[in-house]
Amino acid sequence: MDIEVIADELTLKALKLVGLSGYQFDTSSLALKKAEEILKQKNCIILLGNEFEKNNKELVEQLKIKYKGSVIIVIPTVFDTSYHLENIEQIIQKAIGIKL
Repeated sequence: MDIEVIADELTLKALKLVGLSGYQFDTSSLALKKAEEILKQKNCIILLGNEFEKNNKELVEQLKIKYKGSVIIVIPTVFDTSYHLENIEQIIQKAIGIKL
């Protein structure tokens, strides 16, 4: 299954260190619109920056229900001080392992 990433600029820079790239957005509305566009086209794993989910939990849950063949995983951004850049690969691997 393909992995699509939708996150802010700094999180994308961190993810490039572990070989992932994706779509950069600064606002939740544009990010979630892009997520739905992708989900309409194919089943995939979407790694969604948590800043886009925080104020839009209901919409993210609706996307999860509507597109059951896909998996949406909310990932921490590099702004979250409880996570360090070097741990982002482990966070993603753990999240994917739990969801699949």
